[in-house]
Order: sequence, then structure tokens, then C-alpha cells
Amino acid sequence: MKNILIDVDDTLTDFLYKRNNLIKKYIKDNKLPYKIIDINCTKSAKVANWPLDSCIKFWHDIGTEEQLNCKPQKNCAKVIKNLKNNGYKIIIVSARPDIYYEAYKYTKAWLDKQKIYFDVLIIGQQDKKSAMLNNNIDIVIDDSISTITSASELNLKSFLFTTEENKNFVLPENCIRVSDWKQIEKLIFKQ
Repeated sequence: MKNILIDVDDTLTDFLYKRNNLIKKYIKDNKLPYKIIDINCTKSAKVANWPLDSCIKFWHDIGTEEQLNCKPQKNCAKVIKNLKNNGYKIIIVSARPDIYYEAYKYTKAWLDKQKIYFDVLIIGQQDKKSAMLNNNIDIVIDDSISTITSASELNLKSFLFTTEENKNFVLPENCIRVSDWKQIEKLIFKQ
């Protein structure tokens, strides 16, 4: 059995762009004195020059509900089910911190709602290298440059979902840039 580590945001979901625009709207609608500093940033606390408590308030006010309603990436549930049926263990690992909201509860609810299978769900893992080591990971699927770099350091096969933030990143040796789940499925079963 091979173990696959799969990220959530911008790997299973297509939420980043929507979330960052929600932050922009939230700041404007609430007449908050903050400015957007990186509309493509993957970390909500760094999208604007706001303090952490304001970012947390955003998540409590509207972020969580919006996140529950975000759409999955096309074909992700179908491909993951196929991977599971072919003996792969699915380990979903997200950097989503519980400090913002009940990340485990809401992430699990979203996965269940979208019928995305998983064996293990790990939340609040900012550095996913320890999750790779603790779960004997063979393959990594993520949009994070730091996660892909960690996978490369461990000599793991990895797939990087292309985003605005990582589009110019030079890939390490064991990494393939991807844009959809069908492409991942073909590449994994081709091995």
C-alpha cells in the first residue's frame, strides 16, 4: 500500500481566490483600516496588513460558512476514490489552524459533503514534513512550495498544483506540475 498526502485548499478546493476576495470585501464593507498587501497569498493572515485577531474575526463572521460552500476541484473525489480502490491510503493534511475556527470540524464536514474519501485527516499542520515522516508518505499532492520542497528533501514523488503564487517556482527533481486531478490520476497509474 502506498500512502498519499493530499492538501485541501487549492488542491482539493478552488477556494483561495474566492477567500482572498472575501477578505478584500470584508475589509471594505466593515470600513476596516487595513490594506490588501498580497491578493495571491495562501495564508489569510498575510493577505492584508491586519492583526491576527481581525483575521480570526473574519473567519468567525463569514469565512467558515463560505468555506463550507466552496466547490471541490473537478474530478478530485472520483480520482481519490479510484486511488483508494487501488490500494492507496489517503491522508489529507491541511495547514488550516484551529485558532481561526474549528478547522477539523469544518474541514471534515466539507469533505463528507463533497464525498471525498480519506483514511486520515490532519489539521493545523503548518510544516507538513512531520506529517510526511509520521505517516510514511510515498506521494505528495499540494500547491505549497514549502510542502513540495519538504517532499523533495525526503526524496518523495510530488505533484504541485499550479497557482498564481507558485507559477514561477522551479520544480525539484521528483516533482511534476499539474493543473487537474485527471492529470494526476494518469501520472500515478503510469508509474
